[in-house]
Amino acid sequence: MKKYIPFTIEMIILIFLIPFLVSMIPIISGITDMVSLVFNMLFITIFAIFFGRKHRFSWLLPVITAVLFLFYAYLNQFVIAKMVFYTVLYVIATVVGNVTGLMFRKKEK
Repeated sequence: MKKYIPFTIEMIILIFLIPFLVSMIPIISGITDMVSLVFNMLFITIFAIFFGRKHRFSWLLPVITAVLFLFYAYLNQFVIAKMVFYTVLYVIATVVGNVTGLMFRKKEK
C-alpha cells in the first residue's frame, strides 16, 4: 500500500492544480477545459508509465485516479455525463500508461 502514496499525492496535485493554473492563463474560456484535460491526461499517463516501470501493473491505480477525479468533479459541480466521460478518459490514460511502463520494465533474474 505504501507504493501508492507518492502516486496519489502526485495525482491530487495534478487533478486539482493543473486546471487552476490553466484557468490563470488568458485564453478563450471554452478552450480551458480542453487544455486542462489534455495536460492532465498527458501527465497522468507519464506518471502511470513510471509507476508501471517501477511497481508492475496494478488495477488499484486506475481506481485511485477515478476516485480522485470524481471527487474533483463533484467539488466543481460537473454535469453527470461530463463527469463519467472524463473519468473514463482518465482511467484509460492510467491503464495505457501503466501497461506501457510494464513493457519498459527490466526483466528480473
